[in-house]
Amino acid sequence: MGGQGVTEWPATAALLRQLGADTSLGVEPRTIYAHRRPGPVLDSSFSCARPDVNFTFNVTQFVSRSWSLLLRWPPTRHLVFRIAGSKERAAAAPWLITQRFREGIYNVGYRLAGAADGYPFPPARMVYTVIANWQLGWYQLGGMFMHQSIVALLWKHQANPDSLQSILDFGCGCGRILRHWPPAQHELWGSDYNPTLVDWCRRRLGRFAQFSVNGSEPPLGFAADKFEFVYAYSVFTHLSHIQQRPWIVELSRVLKPGGFLLFTVHGPSAATRHGRSVNEELAEKGILIFSEELAGTNACAVYHHERYVKEELCRDLELVEYVPRGAIDASGLDVYLFRKPLTANTDGCSGRKTSDGGRP
Repeated sequence: MGGQGVTEWPATAALLRQLGADTSLGVEPRTIYAHRRPGPVLDSSFSCARPDVNFTFNVTQFVSRSWSLLLRWPPTRHLVFRIAGSKERAAAAPWLITQRFREGIYNVGYRLAGAADGYPFPPARMVYTVIANWQLGWYQLGGMFMHQSIVALLWKHQANPDSLQSILDFGCGCGRILRHWPPAQHELWGSDYNPTLVDWCRRRLGRFAQFSVNGSEPPLGFAADKFEFVYAYSVFTHLSHIQQRPWIVELSRVLKPGGFLLFTVHGPSAATRHGRSVNEELAEKGILIFSEELAGTNACAVYHHERYVKEELCRDLELVEYVPRGAIDASGLDVYLFRKPLTANTDGCSGRKTSDGGRP
């Protein structure tokens, strides 16, 4: 395989084989994916694997030239502008078409090889809904890496993940992390406000976990003190200001005394992408929200300062550990691990850290 700007992914195939994936079909998920480069044009060439056939197909050139022909003819040009909504969006269409084509080719290898855990991959549109990315590689490896970081953090604080009897994945999406918990060792629950994602999880992952639909506001449909461990990956990064504290209180309600709550947020390091002034504003206000009217979607971006999380958001919980950029799935999210006190504390504990960092 060749072509300008093309990158192959043999490491992914090796990882899948190491994890026990079935690659007997002879298709390795090392499909072509071009380097991202500045500018609107991305090379997406691939050539025939047979040495006796001299054939190279460049997707970018094909799409760009075909699009140019469409825009030259007045009737089709008018139709394209009407569908796109503007000349600017019409001009960007070749890049979008090429991008989707490349991502579709990229995903074929994963679907033919099968997921490393043996469970089905969700449709690409569901993956995009959850992680704002169409690529199954991001879905699979991101879920694996985040599960590993959760397990490592629990072990660090003397909490044996294998001994946890009940676990809740709040905001489970299409099971990206939940599917990596060992079956038959835990009572696994996933909860999400998107009924389409929950329905897919019930049909495809229902052999080892249970799923429920929650509203955009509390409560959850669980009894108090039900779970030993609750985690919420990239949920509070997309909630409105008025939703933040009520959901922490609700997750604490369903958590057993002494149980752990883990969640991720965009911290100060992530806020630097918006400039120094935004980071300074975050330090002053404690929380910043962009596009709050789109809360519950990836378009709503929320940034949390450590002080706000410990003193306001989780003031009734005991801080076990704060790990800046602790998510190891390339998201750069901060990770917080809290513990529910063994006795009720209505005054709050202002995020104070436990003496031993773990269970008594």
